Amino acid sequence: MAGKKISELFLIPAIAGDDVFPVVDISSDTTKKVAFSNLTACIAPNMVGTEGITISNDTITITSQCPIVLVTIDTEGGAATDDLKQINCSIIGQFLILQIANNDHIVTIKDRAVEGKIYGMGDFTFATKRSKYVCVYVDGRTDEISRSANA
Repeated sequence: MAGKKISELFLIPAIAGDDVFPVVDISSDTTKKVAFSNLTACIAPNMVGTEGITISNDTITITSQCPIVLVTIDTEGGAATDDLKQINCSIIGQFLILQIANNDHIVTIKDRAVEGKIYGMGDFTFATKRSKYVCVYVDGRTDEISRSANA
């Protein structure tokens, strides 16, 4: 991954199914077209997981055992707004990329609302489905890495 910008790495979840994109074959110094489904199956099995989760009592629980998880969250009962105060993870060091499922169901991540659970730079409200909140699970809590309120 040397020479890759972090923004390039996060483009992968936007590619799905059999979308095709160029990949450099370093053994022959040529560019080949590869389907995303083949790339994830061959190069990074069990590295990146996805989960769709509905907030329950201001909490979500990640069940994936993958080290990186793209989590799409929705409000409890389809409410217009909801707060997220606690994230429970299954493995230490797990990276989470959070996004909302619906532009009409706005989620606000509440910083330190439950003592010792979410450590960030203040509350964060997702502007749209393109907004992202990235965190890592360590020591029984999630620590914010970055946020982006994309419109």
